[in-house]
Amino acid sequence: MSVPHDDRTAERDYPLPHPDNPQREDVDRLRSTLTAIDAEVAALYDRLTTDIAALTARLDSDVADLSAVSATVTDVSETIAVLSGGGRTPLGSAAYLDLSQVAGLFEVTHAASATLTTLPLRRCERATAVLTLTLPPAADCPPGWHRHVLAQGGVVTLAAQGGDTIAGSASLALAQGQTALIVRTGADTFARY
Repeated sequence: MSVPHDDRTAERDYPLPHPDNPQREDVDRLRSTLTAIDAEVAALYDRLTTDIAALTARLDSDVADLSAVSATVTDVSETIAVLSGGGRTPLGSAAYLDLSQVAGLFEVTHAASATLTTLPLRRCERATAVLTLTLPPAADCPPGWHRHVLAQGGVVTLAAQGGDTIAGSASLALAQGQTALIVRTGADTFARY
């Protein structure tokens, strides 16, 4: 016996019941639909579980990388803390650190558009005007690369290069007063937190 009304869902083509169909036929159609939905939900759950495990592993690796960078920053901070007169301090037997070279390692103020560096240090990019900050190519950034961006002078546009994306887009706008943590998450991707 054929079903008089073979209504289907628009997206997944699941069989739907209809008031004019015999109840026995519609029960079979509903069972078929629920079985198909159950299989798709199970597949999505498996994929989500796999994706979460991969993301967790990547975050663990990034945290380890950030810990290593943090130790380097702490070493530099401690070296700066023992500065003596003249703004220079010994770094080993023959090298010296000039404070003018260190000033921009931790916070940079931007009054005009600029391209950010790939330095693997914790860094705050403070924008004091309406401008564009262009991210370096993600592939050139070391694991754990990140920047904290503060929009303090109007709208700041963060722009990715080439085929890179920021939270799935080629650019991201921060309104006056907004902040964002931009983290390299792949060879061509950055995330916003």
